Amino acid sequence: MIRDNVPRGSVNHAFWIKPGIAYIKIEAFNETTSHEVDQALSHFGENEIEGLILDLRGHRVLLDQDLARLYGVATKRLNEAVPSQT
Repeated sequence: MIRDNVPRGSVNHAFWIKPGIAYIKIEAFNETTSHEVDQALSHFGENEIEGLILDLRGHRVLLDQDLARLYGVATKRLNEAVPSQT
């Protein structure tokens, strides 16, 4: 038996909850997560999305608003200062 890495996707569920409301479940975070989320968004058609539910159950995350509050700055200023990873 040869042991090998089995690729496992981060985004295994992405669908419309109802027209205009998209749902994406992120199962794990890895180097392909950003790309997989981008693919899911393009599949929906970004102009069609009025609301987006990101299911991150079981993962510790900080939103930009949380970080801005920690640093005592406006969210907009934080986002301007931090380079995008895309």
